[in-house]
Amino acid sequence: MQQRPNFYLILELDPSVTDWSVIEAKIQDKRRLWSTQKNQGAPSARRKAERYMKYLPEMASILKNPESRKEEAKRAVQETKQAKKKQLEQLDQLIGMFHTSTVSLKDVRLLVQKTGKVFSEREVKERLKKYGITVEQGGTAKKQQTRPKLEPSVAKGIRDELDTLKLASLYDFLSLDHTGSPMNARSSPKSLYDRADSIYKDLSRSGRTDADTTLKMNLAGRAKSVFKDATEKERYDNTLATEVLRELNNPLEIAGRDNFIEEKELRSLLNLAKTKGVREELALEYIEAYAGKRKWGVQQKQEAKKERLLCCGFCNTLAENPQAKRCVQCGQELIQPCPKCGHPTPTEQAVCTNCGCHTGDAPLVNALMNDAKNFISSGHFDQAVAHIARVLDYWPDWQPAVEKKKQAIAYKQEHDQAVSIIGTLVAARKFEAASAKAAKYVRHFGQQGIAVHKTKIDQALQSAERAFATAEQMRRSGKTEDAFDKYEEALSYCADFFSAQAALAGSPPPPPGKITAQWIGQTLRLSWHPPKARGKISYKVVRKERGLPVHTQDGQPIADTANVTVDDADISPGMPYFYGVFSIRGGVESPHCAGSGPHLKRAEVRQVEHTAGDQQVTIKWQPPKGCQTVEVWRREGPAPLQHGQGTKMPCSEDSLLDTGLKNGCTYGYLILAQFQNPNDSTRYLFSDGVRLTATPVEPPAPILDLTADRRDRAVFLSWTAPTKKAVYIQIRRIQSAPDVTPGQVLSVQQLSRFGVPVPNTSSQTAQLTLATQGQVFFVPLSIVGETAVAGKPASVTTIDEVSDFTAQKNGKNIILTWSWPVGATEVVLAVHHQSFPQTPHADAAHTIRITKAEYDRDNFWELRSAAKEKHYFTLFVHDPKADIYSSGINLLETMGQESIVRYAVKVRKSFFFKKIKGAWIQLDSDTVEELEDIAVVLKSKFPPISKNDGTVLFVQKKVNFIEGKAKITLPEEYLLHKGFIKIFSNKPLITHEIRLLPSAQQKLRLG
Repeated sequence: MQQRPNFYLILELDPSVTDWSVIEAKIQDKRRLWSTQKNQGAPSARRKAERYMKYLPEMASILKNPESRKEEAKRAVQETKQAKKKQLEQLDQLIGMFHTSTVSLKDVRLLVQKTGKVFSEREVKERLKKYGITVEQGGTAKKQQTRPKLEPSVAKGIRDELDTLKLASLYDFLSLDHTGSPMNARSSPKSLYDRADSIYKDLSRSGRTDADTTLKMNLAGRAKSVFKDATEKERYDNTLATEVLRELNNPLEIAGRDNFIEEKELRSLLNLAKTKGVREELALEYIEAYAGKRKWGVQQKQEAKKERLLCCGFCNTLAENPQAKRCVQCGQELIQPCPKCGHPTPTEQAVCTNCGCHTGDAPLVNALMNDAKNFISSGHFDQAVAHIARVLDYWPDWQPAVEKKKQAIAYKQEHDQAVSIIGTLVAARKFEAASAKAAKYVRHFGQQGIAVHKTKIDQALQSAERAFATAEQMRRSGKTEDAFDKYEEALSYCADFFSAQAALAGSPPPPPGKITAQWIGQTLRLSWHPPKARGKISYKVVRKERGLPVHTQDGQPIADTANVTVDDADISPGMPYFYGVFSIRGGVESPHCAGSGPHLKRAEVRQVEHTAGDQQVTIKWQPPKGCQTVEVWRREGPAPLQHGQGTKMPCSEDSLLDTGLKNGCTYGYLILAQFQNPNDSTRYLFSDGVRLTATPVEPPAPILDLTADRRDRAVFLSWTAPTKKAVYIQIRRIQSAPDVTPGQVLSVQQLSRFGVPVPNTSSQTAQLTLATQGQVFFVPLSIVGETAVAGKPASVTTIDEVSDFTAQKNGKNIILTWSWPVGATEVVLAVHHQSFPQTPHADAAHTIRITKAEYDRDNFWELRSAAKEKHYFTLFVHDPKADIYSSGINLLETMGQESIVRYAVKVRKSFFFKKIKGAWIQLDSDTVEELEDIAVVLKSKFPPISKNDGTVLFVQKKVNFIEGKAKITLPEEYLLHKGFIKIFSNKPLITHEIRLLPSAQQKLRLG
C-alpha cells in the first residue's frame, strides 16, 4: 500500500506554521496551481497535480484539527531531516569527484544544478570549505544576486486580490481603515502579523459574508502567512520590489539612451526607487541587471555616497539635500535615536545596525502613542493603556512609553476617584457639591464617565430652583409658614441647596416640648412632645457627660429620627449622662434643645462565686464600673430582698469571709453595688442586688487513692469509698494538668473548670472509653451539698501509632509515607544504621520532628541524599502538650544493601529404583550467619509466591551458616510429597534485611 505524502511538504509549508488561517490560504493557492497544472501542465506536472488533488479533503481535515496537525508537522520535520541527510550524502559524493584544492564559481553552480537546486550557492561553498576546497573569484563582472521570492502562484494570487481592491501592496492593505497607523516594508514581522491577525478576527466577528469581506479575509490570511517571520517577509519584499522596480524601466531607458548610466543618473534612479519603498541594494541590483541585458555601462563612485539623500521612514518623502535633518513633508527627524540602545539610526532603516531593534516600527509606534494621548485626554484610559502595552510589546522598556503608561494609570486612578466622589455626593443628594465637582471633572477629563450623574445633578438642581422660587413668592406675599414647605421641598431635591438652607437658617424650628425619661431594665427610654411648627420636623438626640449639650455637635449623637421616642441601651454604668433633643427642619437645628438629666445607670456586681466551708462562707465578686463601694447584707434563711434587711457584713471591695457560722444552717446574702447620686452628692443609689444562699458544712475527706488502669481505649477508675454516706464522689476528666491541690475546698459552681464528669458505675468505681490522643487527667471530688473537696488526681496516656508506614527509594532519596492517627499533630522520626531506635532520643540515632502540616504539603516526607547503607526507621507519635510519645513503629530501608541467601532443593535417590532416599534445602550466603523462624512451604503445580500460597510443611526455628553454607533437612515423612518448595521468613522485618533468593523452578522440585 502506497503511503500518502506529508501534507506540510507538498504544501511547501514550514512545520512551525500552526495558524489554520495561514494553512487554509496556502491550500487554496495550491488548489488553484494544481488545477492549472492538471489541465495545462507537462505530463509529469499533470500526474503530480492529479495525485495531490485527491488528498485535498483529507488535507483540510487533518490540518484543521490541532492534534492531527501537530503530528503531521512532527512527521514533516522528520522526513525533511532524512531527505536533507540523503541530499548531503549526494552532495558529498559529488564533491569527492574533485581532486583539486580550488574550484571555480562555474563548478559551484554545476554542483547546485546536479543536486536538483536543493542547495544554494552559499550552502555549497560552505560544504566545499569543510573539505578544504576554496572557490576562485574569477573575473570582475558582478552577477546579479538571486534573492528568494514567493512562489509565482502565491504572488499572483496576492496581486490579483490587491488589484481587485485597487491596492499596491499588502502594506497598503494592512494600513487600510487604520488611519494614523501606517504599515510599510520597514515594519517588523511581528507588528505586521499582529495587524493581519487583528483584521482577520475583526472580519470573522462581523459575521458578514459578502464578496468584499471574503476578499479581505483572504488577504488577511495571506498577510499572516507572508509575515509570520523575517524569512517569509523577505520573500514578499523581494517579490514586491520586482513588481515596483518595473516602473523604473522608462526612466532607465532615458538614462541609458547613450548606452551608459552616469553616477548622477544612477543616484536619481536609486532615490526614485527609495521613494517607492524599495531598499537601495535591491534597486541597484535591478538597475545593474537591466543595464547588463542592454549592454550598458554603469558608473559608480565611492564618493557618491556622500551625496546620498535620506528617505523619511514615516512618509517615504526624499530629503531635499544630503544635509537635511527633518522631513519636508511630515516634519519628522530623518535620523532618530534607537529606542533600545540610543544609537543614531536613519528612519529609512528597518533595524538598528547597532543592536538589531526594529526601528522600522516607528510610524506604528508613533501612531499608537498619539492614539494613547488622545484616549487619555478623552478619558478612555483602558484603551490608552492597551495601546501603550502594544508599543512596549514592539519596543520593550522604551522609556517614553513606560512613562506614558504610568501617566495613564495615574490619570485613571485620579479619574476613578473623582467619579467615585461625585457618585457619593449624588447618592447623598448633595447636588450643589456634586455640580461643583462635576464641573472640575469636565475641565480635566471631559464628559466621558459622568453623563448619568450629570443628568441627575441638572434635573435635581432645576427642581430645587423651581421649588425655591415658589417659596420666595410665598414669603414675599406674607405666607411665611407655607413657604417653609416649599423650602423643604427644595432641600428634598437637593440636600445642600444653599439658598433654601439660608432661608430656613433665618427661621430655625423651635425645640421639642417637655422630655421624659424612663428606665426599662438597663435601657433608658426618652420621649418628648413635638414642637408647634410648620414644615417637616425631624430630631437629633445627643448624649453628653456632666452637662446638657448646647448644639448637635456637643456630645455623642444617639439618633436621627422622625419619631418622638428613642431608646438608649449603650450606656456605661456609674456615669451621669445628660440628653438633649434638637428639632431639625430643612437641615437647620433649633437654637437650643429639650434637655433631660442627669441619668445614672446602675449595674450589679459580676462573676459572683461562693464557697461554703467549715463554719464559714467565702464570697468573691467583681464590682461594676463607676461603683463607689459594695455592701453585703446577711440573714438566716432566704436572702434579704432590699437594702437594710438583715445584718450589714464587713467586706472588702471584692470579697467577703463570713466566719463563726453554724454548720448545716442556711444563710442568705444580698450583694449591692453603691453609686454616687448625681443629683445629690450626699446621697447614694444602690443596685437591685445579687442574692444567694449558702450552707456551711464540715468538708468531707478528699480521695487520695484514685487509680486509673488503661486497657487499650478503655479506662477503669477505682478508689476507696468514703465512710460517710452523705458524701457523693464525682470524678471529672480534663485534658491538661489540673490547677488544684488535694484537700482544697471548692464550690460546686467552680467544678466546670475541671472538665466533664465521668459516670460512676458504683460508689468506688467508674469506667469510660477514650476517643482522644495524649494524656488525660482524672480529678476526684468529694461533695456535700454545695461544697466540694478536691482529691489527688490520676492520669493515663493514650497515643495511637501511625499505620501503613512504607518506604520507597527515589534515586538517592527515601520517600516515607504513613497514615496519621486521629488527633495526632506531630511525629518524631528516629533513624539509625545498625538497629531500630527504642526511644525518640536514643543514643547515636538521628531524630527529625515532623508536623502534620509539613507532611500534608506533599502527602509524604522525604529523606534527601540518604547514605548508601541500611536505614532503621522508628516513627513515634508525639503529644506536644503533655510531651509524651507512642511506643513507635519500625521500618527498614536497605538502600540495596540487603544480604542475599540463595537456595535450591536437593534430592538423593537410590540408583536402581529411583526412590528418594533423602532431601534437603541447600542455602548459600557470603554475609548471613544465622536465620530464624523459616517456614518451608510446598505447592503441587507451581512454586508458592507467599507463605499462605501453599502448605506449610514445618518451621525451622534456627539455621546456622558455616563458611557461607547451610541446609534445612526435610523430615522423612515429607519425602513422598510432590511439588515445589520455597522458604519464607516469619519475621516481616527480616524480609527487608535479608533477601531469600530461590533458584530456577526446576531446582525447587520435590519428587
